[in-house]
Amino acid sequence: VNFDVFSGPSMRIGIDFADVAASESILPTGQSGNAFSPFYDNQAALYHAGEFRKQRMDREDIEAHQTAVAHLRAKK
Repeated sequence: VNFDVFSGPSMRIGIDFADVAASESILPTGQSGNAFSPFYDNQAALYHAGEFRKQRMDREDIEAHQTAVAHLRAKK
């Protein structure tokens, strides 16, 4: 029996519930859907190599590594 594969996982996440801060994830391309963003395809080589990125899980770690802040407001 042949099981041809035409697609694969779009995201992989490894969560260590004993140490959530040690969790990892990877996307096949990047986080952004904007082709002009540096985050459009910055994870592709890592994904292809079977590597992962640290999944930032706590506020202090996220704020220490943020590159921008987006403020979204509902239309009134």
